Amino acid sequence: MKISQTPTLGFAILSHKQPSKHFEMLLEYLVAIPGVKLAIHHDYNQSYLSQGFLDHFGVRKVENYRQTQWCGVNNVYAILDTFMLLYESPPQPDWYITLSTDTYPIKSIKSILDFFINAKADVYMQRHLLGLEYGGRFANKHRALFTKYLGHVPLITRTGKFQMKPVRMPILKRMTPFRNTLQPYMSSDWFMFNAKAMNCLVKENLYHSEFVEYLQQAANRPDLTICPPEIAFATFFSNQKELTHAEHNYFFIKWTDYVGKKRWHPDILTERHFDAIKNSDDLFARKFSDDESLKLTQKINSELINNF
Repeated sequence: MKISQTPTLGFAILSHKQPSKHFEMLLEYLVAIPGVKLAIHHDYNQSYLSQGFLDHFGVRKVENYRQTQWCGVNNVYAILDTFMLLYESPPQPDWYITLSTDTYPIKSIKSILDFFINAKADVYMQRHLLGLEYGGRFANKHRALFTKYLGHVPLITRTGKFQMKPVRMPILKRMTPFRNTLQPYMSSDWFMFNAKAMNCLVKENLYHSEFVEYLQQAANRPDLTICPPEIAFATFFSNQKELTHAEHNYFFIKWTDYVGKKRWHPDILTERHFDAIKNSDDLFARKFSDDESLKLTQKINSELINNF
């Protein structure tokens, strides 16, 4: 999809913390984008967010908020709620972009708008097909979808240590939502898609989808982390044959390995990341904090954004 005129951008924000100074700076940038639309789902079970703060920036709020948590299925519905709030409030956006409160742009408004004017894909998402052959988390999530948890049994290892081992049995594919041609994918929570893809999402109605309900069941098993938000949207969009995909979400995120394993959370970005950010073709970056990222944000504003 290529848009010759200035596109309308809709930002879907998932929030659970009280607003930080960094979040205020993010909103100050976003409201400077011509025609921008902002929607937020805030979990008031975890913190308070004043209506006055939202009104100041013109942010629409999901009224019937849900209790969210990391990798919870409610996050799928919360993100959907923000998409629908943007969609049902004319004019409808040309593009939908997910953000967290600790995200920040790393390009000027003109550069970001030019990106969407010249966009050649319908969906921008870092995704990966799930399967045992891929190993690691791609295999574990595949197991979580296609095997049933039976329980734990006691086991003595070769080194003489006692442990409880989970026991699973295969689930017939015809007993799952993947019985026909649906293929499972995973991605991160950060992605962008256009109005054509949004129309597919509205038509399918994931709120009452057998597929999302199946993810919820898999998420309730105690031995494997399925993380429904990472699977729901990636699987849905990847199986829409009329949509074109770019295998890049244009979010700069830094992960540090430790003892051969990835951290569960991305690094806090600091001034030492500036050169990498400057040389990237990404549009946004995360994760920022008020204290550790202040100098980096100032440098981004002065050298990359030019105070928009």
